[in-house]
Amino acid sequence: MKKEIIKEAASIEEAKALIIEELGVSEDAITFEVMQEAGKKVLGLFGGSDAIVKGTVKSLSAAEA
Repeated sequence: MKKEIIKEAASIEEAKALIIEELGVSEDAITFEVMQEAGKKVLGLFGGSDAIVKGTVKSLSAAEA
């Protein structure tokens, strides 16, 4: 099982959901670190950036419980 994963998405919440799905454990068993917050687009069209979040499984015993 993977212990750590980094995901990029339009929002922090979306990135967290992708991490939870891929790691296959509950949200309580993961420590999240926001590496980059999503940037706003100019006029809703230009620029902006996705949120980047790192998720780490706290411990194998917590993940299996």
